[in-house]
Formats: sequence, C-alpha cells, structure tokens
Amino acid sequence: MLATELERSHEDPERLLTAALVIADGDVNRFRSAIRLARTDWRDLLVAGGLGHPDWPQVLDEELKPR
Repeated sequence: MLATELERSHEDPERLLTAALVIADGDVNRFRSAIRLARTDWRDLLVAGGLGHPDWPQVLDEELKPR
C-alpha cells in the first residue's frame, strides 16, 4: 500500500503527496507516474514537485492555499 511505502521514507506524507499532486497538475496519468517515481526514490519526487529544497514549507503552503 502506498501509505505504508511513504511512511518508510520517514518524510512528511503531506509533503510527498503534495509533490505528486503538483506534478500531476490534474492529469491522472501524470499522478500515476509521480507515484511510480515515489516508489523508486521519494527524494526525486520531492525535487520534481518543487518540494526538495529548504524552502519547501513555503512552497507547500503556496501549493495548498485556496485558489
């Protein structure tokens, strides 16, 4: 199960899932691709989603704010 796999990373699941959603940008196939990336290396997922740098909390807040 994905949740269990993400827990093993010891990274914030909200951060990981948001990175996948940012990558997907509403496209189911891109979301699936992001999840495959997370299963391969969760750090690559964070970088690809723009959440792999020290400013990730600000980026996360920006991505999750209402539009």
